[in-house]
Amino acid sequence: MCGQKISWPAIEHEQIVQRARILVIDDGEFPYLKLFKRDRYNIEKWNDVKDLTRLEAGNFDVILLDLLGVGRSESADEGFGVLKHIRSANPAQIVVAYSNAEWPVKYQPFFEMADAVLPKTGDYVEFKRTVDDLLQQRFALGFYLSRVNDELGEQAASVPKATAKAQKALVTRKIGPLHKYLERHLDDQVTIDRVLAIVQIGISAAQLWKS
Repeated sequence: MCGQKISWPAIEHEQIVQRARILVIDDGEFPYLKLFKRDRYNIEKWNDVKDLTRLEAGNFDVILLDLLGVGRSESADEGFGVLKHIRSANPAQIVVAYSNAEWPVKYQPFFEMADAVLPKTGDYVEFKRTVDDLLQQRFALGFYLSRVNDELGEQAASVPKATAKAQKALVTRKIGPLHKYLERHLDDQVTIDRVLAIVQIGISAAQLWKS
């Protein structure tokens, strides 16, 4: 309808559970797979990285990534390397890192890239609570604005209107004005591209709920 106001959708948790896509990458058994399916989550399990392109493209709303025993073909650092690559390729992707191993301090930067860290020794309610919280973020406007600010970092001072313009782009689904503003005030094309990618992913998430 012409002139219809577009706003960010208000989404109930039950709706999110029904539509969100969760991926587990684990070379061993994931003990809570049946429980997540019982509770009507759309969850898929890979024993290894089957399709790196799908991880880069944001085909999944939350990825539960084992850090040991997966991704050996992609990285000498196994799951750590996959986590680093996902974060580089798709700054809006939500990744939960989990493992039972004790890791040296040198791996701490990898853990800091994850949105959450869970031990394999945790129980289902812990996993479910973490996944629920992250899914709520995935479909919240503030999540994408926060990722935009994280990506801009110290350069945010050069583009003081970036957050407001990003919000408008997310709500109206028109990315052009934000793109032009960033191009005028930033010389860092990589950052510009990553900010625009975050906003575009947010727009795609919102469009899932368009009737």
